[in-house]
Amino acid sequence: MGSGFYGINIPEGNNYAIYNVMSPIDNNNEVMQFGSEDHFRNIVWHEFSHSFINHLTDQYIEKVKIYEPLLFNPIKSAMAAQAYSNWTSVVNEHIIRAITIRLTAKRYGDKDAKSLFQSEVIGKSFIYIEPICEQLNIYESNRSKYKVFDDFFPLLLNAFEKARVKDYTADFLGNLNFSSGRVDFIIISTGEKNEELQKNLNKFVEDFRNMFFYNTPIITDKEALTWDLSDKRNLIVFGTIE
Repeated sequence: MGSGFYGINIPEGNNYAIYNVMSPIDNNNEVMQFGSEDHFRNIVWHEFSHSFINHLTDQYIEKVKIYEPLLFNPIKSAMAAQAYSNWTSVVNEHIIRAITIRLTAKRYGDKDAKSLFQSEVIGKSFIYIEPICEQLNIYESNRSKYKVFDDFFPLLLNAFEKARVKDYTADFLGNLNFSSGRVDFIIISTGEKNEELQKNLNKFVEDFRNMFFYNTPIITDKEALTWDLSDKRNLIVFGTIE
C-alpha cells in the first residue's frame, strides 16, 4: 500500500502549518485501512511531534554530535533497516518515541505505556528511550519552571549522557520487527500459570501485531503444534521466561 508516514511543515507567513501524512497499511474491499486505534493514535502523535522536535535537534546539533561516537554504532544496522541512516534522525526518533510513550502513560495509563515501551526498545532497537523518558518526567513535574518545551530541550539531551554510562553489549540489539518484510504467523504461548501475566502477554502480542503486522494471524502454541508449518519460514514466537 503506502510507503510510510511523514510529519511535514509548510511556512505560512511568520508561522508554519504542520501536517501528518499517513499511508494506508491495507486495502480491504477497496476501503483504506489505517490499523488499530492505538496504531493510528501513536502515528498521529509521532508525526506531528517531528514539527516540534527536529528543529530543536538542529539548533543543538553540536551537543547532539557529542554522543554519536559511542551510542550510534551499537544500533547502526538496526536503525539503517528502518531508513534512519544518520545519528541526527536517530536522535529525533528516540525523542519522539519517548514522547509518545509519555503521552500514552498520561492518557491511557502505565500498562499501555509499558507495552509501547517494550515494542520500541525490544522490537525496534530504540534502546536509549528509557533515560529520555526519565528526563521527560522531570519536564512534566516542573512546568512552572519550563514554560515551553524549547526551554527544557538542552536538559533533555542529557539523557544521552546517562545512556553513555550503561553497557549495552550484553543486550539484544537485533531488529525484531524489520527482520523480514513478511511474517506468516505470530505464535503465542498459552502455558503461563499466572493468569494476569498470560492476559498481559496476550494484550502485548495483539498490540504488537496490530501495530506492525496488521493482517498476520495470531495462533496459540497448541495450534501451531497441530499444523504443518514447514513451508512457513517467517514466524514470530512470544512466550514468558518460564
